[in-house]
Amino acid sequence: MAPKAVKPPVTCNWVPSIVTESKLSEFVKSGHLPKKDVMSYRAPDPSEEKPQPKEGEVIIFTDHMSRGFAPPGSKFFRDVLHFFDLRPQDIGPNSVSNICNFQVFCEVYLGEEPSLLLFKELFYLNRQNERANGPSLELGGISIQRRRDCLFPYAELPSHPKDWNQTWFYCQDTSPAGENPLPGFRALRLEPTHPLPDKLTAIERLPLTPKIKKIKALLGNGLDGIDLVRVWVAWRIIPLSRRPGLMCNYSGEKDDPQRHSPDDLPDDVVEATTQSLLKEGTVNSNAFGLLPFCQKNPAPAVSFQPSGYFLPCYNVFLRITLYNLLQANDNFWKIQYDHEAAKKARAAKRAERKTAKPTTSRKRKPSASELFQLDDTDDNEEEVTF
Repeated sequence: MAPKAVKPPVTCNWVPSIVTESKLSEFVKSGHLPKKDVMSYRAPDPSEEKPQPKEGEVIIFTDHMSRGFAPPGSKFFRDVLHFFDLRPQDIGPNSVSNICNFQVFCEVYLGEEPSLLLFKELFYLNRQNERANGPSLELGGISIQRRRDCLFPYAELPSHPKDWNQTWFYCQDTSPAGENPLPGFRALRLEPTHPLPDKLTAIERLPLTPKIKKIKALLGNGLDGIDLVRVWVAWRIIPLSRRPGLMCNYSGEKDDPQRHSPDDLPDDVVEATTQSLLKEGTVNSNAFGLLPFCQKNPAPAVSFQPSGYFLPCYNVFLRITLYNLLQANDNFWKIQYDHEAAKKARAAKRAERKTAKPTTSRKRKPSASELFQLDDTDDNEEEVTF
């Protein structure tokens, strides 16, 4: 028997960046970057094979920005990097997507700030090495992944972009005083022994019990992972950015301070953009599984039992109406979620996609101009693609 061929090592190294000042100006137009009098940033010199940041500069990636990040990042994004002792260079675009989806989930559907405790319950860190027992990848040495069988509205992500390591540039860290800063550049790759967090113990998980019940109810009411992507694309909000307030407080108005652009995206662009951020074939409907909670669609009241004391209404009709309203809110959070049935349904969908015949033509991923409605782009300017 012929010996097995040795697999070539997987690599993801620093290479010269393709980011130019013209491309950065497109991110200013889209609202991902402020003007330079607010934040300093610059494109690398084409001759730089590896970052050489000046004092106060950090390294970020435009491919991370296409996954819902804008510098200096949300407080939670910076807290995650600080807690796990990581830099932006240590995680790839899909890991950024997972952090983004978790933040959207907490803010929109749970109506609260994201917490590291719940994040550790639902996600874990996985080392990415060049080969078995070999050194960590120079870039993307850690992958943040959803725990198998955990209760989280998940949609499959696409394969990592092969060239995200070409999309780096320099940026000033403008994190607020008193918060964790956006970590700066590290010349060395992660050690293969970089500590990975253990799974929560039963005692550590105990404070999450009420929250897990809410998650089950949300899933039972139709929430899916596509919703977590579609909502921030449609609302024109960058989740992993500094914003005033939680996404559940979004007003729906074009001048809402959380938006990065006042221009609404057409429905077909929202769908194309949502699909581009997920595995091909994942999005097969333009409807939400569970409408996102916001000022115009507030979350149902937390479950409680009405009583005669709580309903001292003299009007019988009003008493019945109020009772039914409370019961409706109560029933939302009492919906039962069949986790095993949901797993089987997801497996069936994956099998269906694998056996489906490939289509003759594929939808082109939207360009940055389509994605952000940059109608003022000059014909001579270089178009940004993610």
